[in-house]
Amino acid sequence: MSEKIYEMITNRMIQLLEKGIVPWRRPWRVGATVNWKTQKSYRGINTMLLEPEEYATFKQIKEAGGTVKKSEKGNIVVFWTWLEKEDKDSGKEVKIPFLRYYNIFSINKQCEGLKSKRNDRIFEHDPIEEAEKICEDYKDAPPVTFATGRAFYRPSTDSVSVPPICD
Repeated sequence: MSEKIYEMITNRMIQLLEKGIVPWRRPWRVGATVNWKTQKSYRGINTMLLEPEEYATFKQIKEAGGTVKKSEKGNIVVFWTWLEKEDKDSGKEVKIPFLRYYNIFSINKQCEGLKSKRNDRIFEHDPIEEAEKICEDYKDAPPVTFATGRAFYRPSTDSVSVPPICD
């Protein structure tokens, strides 16, 4: 079973790399990758396997009265813990790693009938006056837009995009 999960993770990493996405680089993104039901953040390898979004299992979606859109494929999320088991030979307690995966679906992109539980808050922004002055005085400055996602400069349109100021 563990070998199958390792293979699934490796294949997912290869898919992302083939799309030009380097999953271990952390671009500036708004929001975290969380379980929709609990709002707890996914950790470890899951942060590289998933886009920042709210996810739920098929069972969680069904229990909440939602549905997964037809032909949508789940994303894998990996869970592991230590299990205590008695060693047959010595009779002593031993810890063994237990690895499992689940298929999860994006609430906002792959499901119907469920609403986001995110509660993004806007906070006071205290800009650095000198930095703001540099931007204001920049001749022919590229336009700056605020959009959820990541921070980037696009040479083809000579524009800058940054995530909105929220936590």
